[in-house]
Amino acid sequence: MIIRRTPFRVSLFGGGYDYPKWYHQHGGAVFGFTINKYCYISIRQLPPFFEYRQRIVYSKVENVSEFDEIQHPAVRAVLKDRGVEVGLEIHHDGDLPARAGLGSSSSFTVGMLNSLSAMDAQMIDKKHLASEAIRIEQDVIGEHVGSQDQIWAAYGGINRIEFHKDGRVRCRACGPFSCPQGHPVRPFDALFQRVFPPCARNRQEANRQPGSTPKAHPNHGRVR
Repeated sequence: MIIRRTPFRVSLFGGGYDYPKWYHQHGGAVFGFTINKYCYISIRQLPPFFEYRQRIVYSKVENVSEFDEIQHPAVRAVLKDRGVEVGLEIHHDGDLPARAGLGSSSSFTVGMLNSLSAMDAQMIDKKHLASEAIRIEQDVIGEHVGSQDQIWAAYGGINRIEFHKDGRVRCRACGPFSCPQGHPVRPFDALFQRVFPPCARNRQEANRQPGSTPKAHPNHGRVR
């Protein structure tokens, strides 16, 4: 059995500048960090004694024989794209519920890709893992999403992510941070308070709302 743990993220600055339609014209940058809350994916090869070929367990339980019968879009897309030929049992567990606005969908996709690579005895590097997750979500599934969540899920840590017009992406780790002389040094996470609201957020629906696409500005994408 393969178990992979993938972090959720908090995006602080630059939201909207990570959309290909924007940064291919203007470039862009975002700043944020991952947190100590995670998505867990466990995968094992399913013994050939069951009536179904694939078993997927998340908020629902799916027992299917064909990929096209799978309801979970990321699972269906990843398995079909990789041409998986064996039966699998896939379990998802999360420290936080879905639609919390913390990039959980991309954490799931990154965890799926990482787990399947481990099953094939392959170690996939962070850059390629993020790139594959972006391709799966934007091109294979066809979701209207940006490119930052997948990168944070793959890299972890506190990062400035730069998006260039030619499609290149640079993830720069930030820190450690220092305080002015005479001021006590506090852990970075001690400066923030997380509050869980009683509402869910669908990133695709939110991104389709009027005003969700940034407008050009003289300092667009400049995160310092």
